[in-house]
Amino acid sequence: MSIHSPTTWVIVALVVIALIVLAWRLTLEARQRQSRRLQQRFGPEYARLLAERGDRTKTEAELRAREKRVEKLTIVALSPEDKAKFSDAWSALQARFVDNPESVVLEAERLVRELMVKRG
Repeated sequence: MSIHSPTTWVIVALVVIALIVLAWRLTLEARQRQSRRLQQRFGPEYARLLAERGDRTKTEAELRAREKRVEKLTIVALSPEDKAKFSDAWSALQARFVDNPESVVLEAERLVRELMVKRG
């Protein structure tokens, strides 16, 4: 069988087609794995963004961008004392919310800022 025979060209074409199909399948599976990972990591936020955007590609691009942004942050774990302090303060704010929502929202914003500073 020579390199210029029709049989050789058919075999080469079939191999090329098989490689293209294999590459397409592997790409599809990688995208599905990434979608499942993002759905598990972001939970309801994934569904909310997808409903808002209406496009899985844009939704997942935004979530991957968030992941990259967060990876750059240095987030410090809270000490048990700080956890208790913030938890208690948050509970106190929630208890007062019904009586004075405007004031409590301002205090909650300050508490969240303080927590963010503490965590880095």
